[in-house]
Amino acid sequence: MLAPGLSDQELVLNEEIDLYQNCLDKDDRKWTIEEENNMHKYGMQTMLDETIHDIKTGVLSDDKYHL
Repeated sequence: MLAPGLSDQELVLNEEIDLYQNCLDKDDRKWTIEEENNMHKYGMQTMLDETIHDIKTGVLSDDKYHL
């Protein structure tokens, strides 16, 4: 149950959206990786290594998905 009187079975999602790593352009991808690298300098990690890899290798699939 998501909220009183609303269950997830009642939701209808009709979104055309790609994976996050495929919604970043080159500048966004670079900034995201740099931010994660800065976090590592202070002993923190906000992304899994797999996620970082996916962002590094992702490609903006269509301009309509750009975040």
